[in-house]
Amino acid sequence: MSHETTPAPASRPLVAAVDGYAIDRHHGFVPADDPADRLPDYYRPWERAARNISALIMTDRLRATVEALPELTVDRLESDAERERAMLVLCCLANAYVWAGDPPVDTLPAPVARPLHRVAHLLDRPPIVAHASTVLNNWRRIDPSEPLSMSNIDTQLTFLGGVDEKWLYLATVGVELAGAPALPLLVRAQHAAAAEDHDRLADALLGIRAALKDTVDALLDMERWCDPHVFYHRIRPFLTGWDSPGLRLEGGTGSRWPSSGRSTSGSPGVTSSTSSVAGRPREGRLRAAESHAAVPAACPVLRPRRVLAATVQGGPGVPGPGCRRGWCRLRDAGVHPRSAGQALSEGLVEAPFPLSRPATSGLLSEPPPHPARSDTATRRHRASPTEARWKGTAADQQNPSLN
Repeated sequence: MSHETTPAPASRPLVAAVDGYAIDRHHGFVPADDPADRLPDYYRPWERAARNISALIMTDRLRATVEALPELTVDRLESDAERERAMLVLCCLANAYVWAGDPPVDTLPAPVARPLHRVAHLLDRPPIVAHASTVLNNWRRIDPSEPLSMSNIDTQLTFLGGVDEKWLYLATVGVELAGAPALPLLVRAQHAAAAEDHDRLADALLGIRAALKDTVDALLDMERWCDPHVFYHRIRPFLTGWDSPGLRLEGGTGSRWPSSGRSTSGSPGVTSSTSSVAGRPREGRLRAAESHAAVPAACPVLRPRRVLAATVQGGPGVPGPGCRRGWCRLRDAGVHPRSAGQALSEGLVEAPFPLSRPATSGLLSEPPPHPARSDTATRRHRASPTEARWKGTAADQQNPSLN
C-alpha cells in the first residue's frame, strides 16, 4: 500500500505579496466592496422567498413556497457579486427547506437544486451553507456614506431573524477584520526567515501575535449579543449539515452532497495564521504547484485565496531559538522561545491572552444552560473590545474600496 507523503517545505518563500490573491489589505478575506444585496428583477421569486424566510419558517409555509418557485437559469447573473448573492439566497433556502420541518427531508427540489448546483460550480464551492456565504457575503453597511465598522454593519439574510443570529454572523465578520493585518505579515515573516533577518522576523511575529490577540478578543465578543442557548437550540439547526449519503439534488444533477458535522461554517483566518507561520502541513491542503495550475479565470475570488493559503503553508517554516537575537526580543515580549509555531499556537492558550473560558460562556457543541436574565443583560450591554478598533480611520475613509 502506498502512502502519500507531504512535500517538505520550500527553502524560499513561494509568495511575494498577498496582492493578487483576492485579499484586501484592510478587510482580509472580507470583500473590499459591499456585497450585492439584491438580484436583478428576473430573480424576484428567489428574493421574495429569501426576504420572507423567517416568516415562512414560522408559518410552516417554507417548503411549499420553495417547491412552487419557477426554475430560473443562472446565466443572467452578470458579476461575481451577483453570483455570491445568488449563492447566499439559494443555500439559505436549501438549508431552510431541509430543516424547516420535522422530520428533515433528504431531497432538495429542482427549482432550488438546479441553480444552486450551477452557481456553486461557478464559484467553486459545494452547494451548502458555508462561511463564505453566511459571513463573508452576508453584510451591508447601515450608512453607506461611512466606512465599514462593527458599529456600521448589519446582515442581509437570516433564517429566523433576531439579534442573536445577526450577531453570530456579524461578530464573525469582526473576527475576520481583526485578523486581516496578520495576512501580509505571514508573507513578511517567511521572507525574513529565508533571509535570516532576525530583527525583521521578530517584528513580523510580534505583529502576528498582536493580530491573533485581537482576533481572540473579537471572537470572545460573540457572546455580547449571541446567547449560547439561543444559538444552540434555535440557530444551529439551520446551519447543520447532513451525513452520508448526503442531500439529493433533484433536476438531473446526479449529485448527493454529504456535509457532516455540527455546523457547515468555519473561518479560514486563525488556521491560516498559525499553520502558515509554523510551517506545519495541514491535512488535505493543496500542493502549491497543483494549486497554481488549478486556478481558472472564471473563478477570480475563492480559488486565489485557497492558493494563497496552500502556497504560504508550502513555504519555509520559521526557525527556532537558534536565531538568538530575534528570539530575545520575542522572549522579552512574553513569547516563549521554543519555535515560531509553538510560540504562536500555544500563545493562544497560555499567558499572553487566554482563549479558554468557563464552560457556560462559549458557543458549545453541547446544549448550555440558559443564563440568568441579569447575566444576559450584563453581557449584552458590555462595551465591545473590537468596536473602537473598527470605527474607521481617516485613511480608511479615503480608501475608495470602503465607499
